[in-house]
Amino acid sequence: MKQDISQFVPLSPAAFHILLALAGDELHGYGIMQEIVQQSAGKYRLGPGTLYDNLQRLMEKGLIEEAAR
Repeated sequence: MKQDISQFVPLSPAAFHILLALAGDELHGYGIMQEIVQQSAGKYRLGPGTLYDNLQRLMEKGLIEEAAR
């Protein structure tokens, strides 16, 4: 069954960068922020408020899930 992805687009720039950062590995919050800076060559940075707000939204939409500790 094909899932309709239109409910997830457009993504905010922050959400897009978070998903890119998480595509390679499981990361904690600070690791996500570091990965985004690295992937964007320092051109894009997220503050913790923006990061965690977007993580919550992405979890609610089912696009990401919290890893077991």
